[in-house]
Amino acid sequence: MKQLSAEQIEQLYLFVQNNGVHYYDLQTELVDHLANHIESQWAYNQNPDFEDALSFAYSGFEKNSFTTLVAARTKALLKKHISFVRSCFVSFFTFPKLIVTVALFFSLHSIFLIDTEVPIFQLSVLALQLMCLAKFNLTKKHFEKRLKQKEKVWLLEQLVYKSTTMPATLFITGISFQFTDNFNGPGVVAQWVLSGIFTLVFLHNYIVIYIIPNRAEEYLRDTYPEYDLV
Repeated sequence: MKQLSAEQIEQLYLFVQNNGVHYYDLQTELVDHLANHIESQWAYNQNPDFEDALSFAYSGFEKNSFTTLVAARTKALLKKHISFVRSCFVSFFTFPKLIVTVALFFSLHSIFLIDTEVPIFQLSVLALQLMCLAKFNLTKKHFEKRLKQKEKVWLLEQLVYKSTTMPATLFITGISFQFTDNFNGPGVVAQWVLSGIFTLVFLHNYIVIYIIPNRAEEYLRDTYPEYDLV
């Protein structure tokens, strides 16, 4: 059976990219599908011309099907990414990391007990959040630099390096600050609750902004066996 040449495979990659698919893993998935369809045509002596065979193969997709596939694949990988974040998060509630979690919780709670006119708790939380925000921006710049140096970009790589955690956690911070302002010195229950909320927020930020980017290469190799080959 007649098979596609390396040059024709490259043409397929370019075709898929020109149709709005910019991630290498999704491009490869679509190229494999198109290549199989074209070679199946050739097996039955249909559309012997490559361009005609490609047009016929592409016509088998519904309108905007490439976009639909990207959306579906993004949803699936986002689910995988969330599952990975969750597993890292749960690890902080098992020994020995549980010690760090408990220490952070009681450290935050102890700040509430400091009797001063200066809002030490709010300032401490704000300082920690600003540190996370600074790291978040550095991570984004690092990813943008990688994009300029790399010819092929993977969808999961985009999710790892461009997390949207900071807007959400900064919003939680703002709501909690408003809560403490309204209560003008939170009571005992509020102190424990806010300490718990910010413990969870900081752990989440630390995982998404520090742990996962540092383990990105390992994470990507586990997802894409061919990651080191391209």
